[in-house]
Order: sequence, then structure tokens, then C-alpha cells
Amino acid sequence: MDELDKKILRELQLDARQSFTTIAQKIKISTATVSDRVKKLTEKGLIC
Repeated sequence: MDELDKKILRELQLDARQSFTTIAQKIKISTATVSDRVKKLTEKGLIC
């Protein structure tokens, strides 16, 4: 898990209902990157 994953997790902890697009805009990355990262974190068991 790198710093980008931590930023995504932080955003999800603040509001798990926000969209990937919103998270992407907040941390200035693409929506596809957020989606891919969340999928990988879920596969690793870090997100349920």
C-alpha cells in the first residue's frame, strides 16, 4: 500500500458514500485510477 492508496482510504473513511469521481477530483487523479486501486484494496482484504 502506497501513499495514494492511503489517500483513497482516508477519503473513504471520511465518507464511504462519495463517488470515485469525487474522490478522484479531491486527490487529483483519474476516476479509473481510483476504481482500480479500490478494486485491488478490496481483493487484498483491506476494504470489505
